[in-house]
Amino acid sequence: MQFETGHNTVFNYDLQLMRHFRAVHHSEFVPAPNTIGNMALLPLRTKFRGPAPMNMDLEKDIIDEALYLFKSLIFLRQYELKSEADRVLVYLVLYILECLRKLQRCPDRTSGAKELAAMAISRFDIPGDPDFPRELNNMYAKPKNPTEMETMRGYLTQLRQELGVRLLDKVYRDDNSPPSKVGSTSENAYQHTLSLKIVL
Repeated sequence: MQFETGHNTVFNYDLQLMRHFRAVHHSEFVPAPNTIGNMALLPLRTKFRGPAPMNMDLEKDIIDEALYLFKSLIFLRQYELKSEADRVLVYLVLYILECLRKLQRCPDRTSGAKELAAMAISRFDIPGDPDFPRELNNMYAKPKNPTEMETMRGYLTQLRQELGVRLLDKVYRDDNSPPSKVGSTSENAYQHTLSLKIVL
């Protein structure tokens, strides 16, 4: 089964995974076992080390959820936050958009993997930083102290690394194929998302 955005096929999903998600726009991962700031600190199916518990036996995690709900979330006119996990979901959807814009310039999976790996660990702003997007300031609580700041940055890095790896499987059919035609899709979605109203 294919998941389409606009006229361009971007992601492929198997039916078994899709059955695990309800037809809603909010995260199923509630209540959060732990939090960092006001974001849920959730277990991940990943080999990347970080604050999030690593569990390769997870049937699904928040990254699966973000990839599955991507289209339905980016084209909403308004989104109401209902949980700490929703904040993680929104962050991941916005990061997917940034990844897709980056992959427009990558002719094959190898170059795409290098770009996303570098972007995942590059210096990025977190809540409380001066350059963190103003539109999101009211949505995310800034860290209370240096220890929490380090934990939050590590958690977001871990999410970015794992999401990048899984996104490559959706965008590239094999190592030598060009990316799916994500150019106009990601740009249109990005412009739409800029006008998305987040309801707290």
